[in-house]
Amino acid sequence: MKNNDWLDIFIVTYNRINNLKYTLEQLLADSSPIKNYSITILDNNSTDGTSELIEEYARRYPNIKHIKHNRNIGANANIARAYELASKDYLWILADDDNYDFSAWEEVETAKNAGESMIMVAKYALPKKPDPDRLLGQVTFVPSMIISAKLLDDTVIRNIYDNIFTMYVQLVPVVMALNENKKIYLIKGNAVVNNGDDYNAQNPSWFHSPIYHRGANAERLSFRSATMAQAVGISNVLELLKNNKIKKLYMENKIDAAVHYSNPFLKEFIYFADLWVNFDKRQKLKCILKLLRLDKIIWIEYKGKKVRIKLFNILKISLKRHR
Repeated sequence: MKNNDWLDIFIVTYNRINNLKYTLEQLLADSSPIKNYSITILDNNSTDGTSELIEEYARRYPNIKHIKHNRNIGANANIARAYELASKDYLWILADDDNYDFSAWEEVETAKNAGESMIMVAKYALPKKPDPDRLLGQVTFVPSMIISAKLLDDTVIRNIYDNIFTMYVQLVPVVMALNENKKIYLIKGNAVVNNGDDYNAQNPSWFHSPIYHRGANAERLSFRSATMAQAVGISNVLELLKNNKIKKLYMENKIDAAVHYSNPFLKEFIYFADLWVNFDKRQKLKCILKLLRLDKIIWIEYKGKKVRIKLFNILKISLKRHR
């Protein structure tokens, strides 16, 4: 009999009754190698019958646990809770709307037995020989990685909670493990989990991804959470990364994003700094040259009239004043 006590599986959900039912049918199917594993469903106080569905499954399957929050704490905080609650040797956080192929699951168990710290089980964003920046792009898909709970010390958990606003809390333990020279093991067989609709993860060089706040009411969120985009969110997490080679690979394609956010008269200018601090010297120079070449024209209101001003005339004046 195989040991199934090594893995904590968490599913994060909110008001997705049909998606969750489809996911549970896959995970609990007779052919599923994880049908007897511990599965904890973190329910963000659903109101559409999802909570009742989970209770029904919990009555039928003793390995299913239902944790229903008193409030909807948001998807990213729900993911953070999974990291905090993990108690077994390994942790796998799942969404409630993906597809599974367990034909390569034995390879996952082999990697676990070998003590691998991070096991990549999704591959749709990766070429045959993925660069580290592509791996980071893939990890933006939450279920991509099964990780060792040994990576989750107090500092990692603190950094996970600090990065809820970035929308990429799942990158934090990966980045901090890379700081310790831990390797990412990529299974050679079929991907275990797949969500091929994630355009951003397939195209990590795409500089200006859509606003991404995972379903919250943007009108009541803080500005940074309500307007967060992939390039900015990931760059904030990469502030933790000590491996300059990997950081350089990822940030190379984010120069256009910095240019996009470079207008100092808009609130989005804060994102320019988020990107800028993670550029190396050469990338900062490239960014400056792009800005100089664009020589942006901006319009401001002055005494009721629109006045056209060249951005770099303003910046030159500002620089002179601060010498």
